Amino acid sequence: GVGGAIGAVGLQQRAGALEAVLRAGRLAETTALAQELQSAFDPLLKGLQVWKTEADIADAQTQPKDRLSPEALKQLLNDLERALKNMDPEAESLADQLPLELGLAAELLQQARDFDFDNALNTLKTLKETLP
Repeated sequence: GVGGAIGAVGLQQRAGALEAVLRAGRLAETTALAQELQSAFDPLLKGLQVWKTEADIADAQTQPKDRLSPEALKQLLNDLERALKNMDPEAESLADQLPLELGLAAELLQQARDFDFDNALNTLKTLKETLP
């Protein structure tokens, strides 16, 4: 299956075992096998999420952002602060609009993606203190 094609052999084996007991009608065995499958899948999913985040950050760093006027930057930071305080997932897209030359923009974006709103607010405060 696909699990084997991407190198997740343990996942592939557990999925095959679950499929075999389902086909054989041995339903009593499915719960334990489904849990084993989930246990094999979780690290793969976490790894894929980390990979995607790293790829997104690398992509964001290679694509220049349009330069914001000081007024637009101030408004963006205020909107971001409001979203973070409200634990609004929209904070990610707002953080993604920050120019990378601000220094803490990549860290702030990652925190917003991780829904780490408290640390993101602290990072935003530090960022605001560095601005003129």
